[in-house]
Formats: sequence, C-alpha cells, structure tokens
Amino acid sequence: MSGCLHFTPERRIDTAVASAASAAPPELPAPATRPGKPALATLAPPAGKTLSLAALVDFALRKSPLTRAAWYDARAAAAQVGSREAAYYPVVEVDGQVQFQHQTAFGGKVVSDSANWGPAATLSYLVLDLGGRAADVDEARAQLAVANFTHGAALQDLVLKVEQAYYQLLAAKALREATASNLREAETALEAAVGRQRAGVATLADVLQAKTAASQARLTLRAAEGLAETAKGVLSAALGLPATFELEVGELPATVAVRDLDKSVESLVAEAERQRPELAAARGQVARAEAHTRSVWSAGLPNLLFAGSANRQLYLNPSTTAYGDNYGAQLLLRVPVFDGFRDTYNNRQSEEAVQAALARVEATEQQVVLQVWTSYQALRTATQRVGVARDLLDSAKASADVATGRYEAGAGTLVDLLIAQAALSSARAQEVQSRADYLVALAELAHDTGALGPRSVGRAAQGEATP
Repeated sequence: MSGCLHFTPERRIDTAVASAASAAPPELPAPATRPGKPALATLAPPAGKTLSLAALVDFALRKSPLTRAAWYDARAAAAQVGSREAAYYPVVEVDGQVQFQHQTAFGGKVVSDSANWGPAATLSYLVLDLGGRAADVDEARAQLAVANFTHGAALQDLVLKVEQAYYQLLAAKALREATASNLREAETALEAAVGRQRAGVATLADVLQAKTAASQARLTLRAAEGLAETAKGVLSAALGLPATFELEVGELPATVAVRDLDKSVESLVAEAERQRPELAAARGQVARAEAHTRSVWSAGLPNLLFAGSANRQLYLNPSTTAYGDNYGAQLLLRVPVFDGFRDTYNNRQSEEAVQAALARVEATEQQVVLQVWTSYQALRTATQRVGVARDLLDSAKASADVATGRYEAGAGTLVDLLIAQAALSSARAQEVQSRADYLVALAELAHDTGALGPRSVGRAAQGEATP
C-alpha cells in the first residue's frame, strides 16, 4: 500500500511541477527531436543584387512559425468537422472472444469444463436526435471559419511586421549616409578654420569650436551605425532568422510617389468591416456559440437509437463440436426526465456565452474603427511631412552653402557656419524619416483596412499602393 501512494494524483502532480510558486520547475528531459530551422540558402539574393521586400515577405510567410501554427490550427479544425459529421453514420464493431470456464458442484462430485470461442458483430445508429448532430457540425464548421480567419490575420500581421522592419532598416541606412555627409562637412569646416588660423584671420576658439562640431558629428555617425545594425537584427528576427544573419537589402527610395488619399475615412472603415479577418473571426465565434447552444439544448430532448448484434459461439468440449448462433435487434427511445437541472444550467451557460461573443464583436468593431482612424490620420500627416521635409532640406542646403561661402571668403563667422550645418544635419534626418514614415503609414493603413497581403507588397514598396 505504501508503494501505491507514489501513484496517487497528488503525488504525481507534486513530482511533475515545482514544489511552490517561487521554486524552480524540475528539470525536464530534452525533446527527442528539435524543430527544423529555415533553410537560409533560400534567402540568398541573386549575384550583384539585393533582397527585395517581396522576397523577404515570401520567405517570412513560408518559414514563420506563427503562420505555420495558425495553418495547423486551421487543419485541425477541418479535421474536427469530419469528426462531427461521423455522427451521421452507423457505428459497426467486430469482436472476437475465447473463453474457458471450470465449474464444480456438490462438493466436487460434479465437474463441468467448457471452452468456446467465436466472432461477434454489433451495429448502432442514432436514428433521430432532433437537431443535436446538425448543431455539432455547424459548431465545428464555425470553428473552422474562425481558424481560417485567424490564419489570415496572422498572415497580414506578419506582412506588416516585415514591412515595418524593412522600411526602418532602409531609414537607418539612409540616416547613416546622411550623418556621414554631416561628418564630411564638419571636417571641411575644421580644415577651413585651421587654415584661417594659420593665415592669422581666425582665433584658436574658432578651431576648437570646429573640432567640437566634427567630434559631435563623428559621435552621431557611430550612433547611426549602431541603429542600422540593430534594425538589421530586427528585420532578421521578423523573418524568423537569427539576429546575426547578414541581410543585403536595397536603399530607401530617394523619392516616394506621394498621393493624397482618394477615399474618405468612412469608406475605409466600411472596407475594414468587410475585410478585417479579426472581425470576421469574432463574428465566427458568435456563430460557433449559437450552434453550441442548439447542441446543448438538444441534449435534453428525446432521441431514437437502433442497435443490432450477431455472434456465433463454437464449443471446444471433447464430447461435442456444436455451435450456437445468436442475433438480436432493438429500437431504443430515450426520453430525459430529470438530471438535477444539469441541462438547464448548460443551456444558460451557452446562452451567456453567446452574449459574451456578441460583446467581443462590438469591442473588436470599435478597435478596428479606432485603428483605421489612427492610421488614416497618420498617413495624412506623413503625406504632408514628405513635402515639407523636402522643402526644409532644400532651404537648409542653400543656407549651408551660403554660410560656407561667406566663411571661406572671410565675410562670415564660424558660428554662422556651424549653425547652418546643424540645421542641415537636422533637415537631412527629418527628410529621411519622413520618407520611411510615409511608407510605413501606407502599409499600416492597408493592414488596418484588411487590404494588406503578399500581393500588395510590391506596390507598397514603391509607395504606389492605395488602401
């Protein structure tokens, strides 16, 4: 008995998990097999070329464990539909048995030994259930629709994640080049200050100020290089690759095809309500809950069953080789009368679950509208910023050119030159970020309206996609 205590439920639980919430869990054996990793060779760009956004998205869709998990969930839901539909078919079972029996009576004076064997077959079929099977099938089909919509949402989320990481990497690379230009201009200003000091027309303070500006530009360049490497790791992780994987991507477009939105926010919201898979999945949960309610309700109704059986017993006694055949059939009417109000509570539970699913649909609709509104306003702002940032950059370049010429000619001060160069550095950074923000905002609005997918990636990469 003490040995059996080891197999009690409490003992099994205590030995399978940590001894307390604050304790470390027990060491678990390593899995026999490890999940396979993506084939990195398939992501190599053609010779002399860089990886396009479309290629990156295609790789992520094929290799991402998130989309793969959602796909397998959908396949499991499809198998569940077949399992529920099996209730419409009869159940046939074939058995075989071998039996030996020894009996004694009257103090052992009468001894009887018998041995027999034989096959048996049974058939059962639910003739009538007043809608229970149909409700179960409808529930499974609704769950399949939910799984498919969830898979679609996972695909759209992954595409957006890759696009965001891709454009941020391009922006980081462009910002690195912009800061490199700032450093070159700062070093040019330093050389000019040193030359003017040697000619006796500038002070040591001018040289020190120019050297400080050059050091600051060098420090900014190092930070930009670090941001570019970090962005590369973020993109690799979005693709399901190690952060250390080397990616060769292109450059941020020098210009983007900025266009004003030709649709109102109301029409975009209407598109989102039709196309967003998350919203469709929430509505599918309502259909599933309603079908479950019908299934629970039918459990308290009468049903009619048919059962039939047939078997043959062959006797192996030495005195006889006779056999016997048995068969029978029955029609069973089952009428539930009282079950402790279990069906009543189950009905109430399923009805409340329907109301909860309806409330989640309403919450999802509100969230979708908010996302579309936010993305719409973000894209409008990003569209305006592209033109303003370009004008700012042009004026900052002209101002810096004038300040450089005046300083080299001895008509301007070093302070004026440094101020103009600082303004140019800031304008470059803002102009680069405005282009990247526009492309990201375009992708986010397409995602929030449910229009973002693998087919729209190529157009979005050129700034041509319209939500």
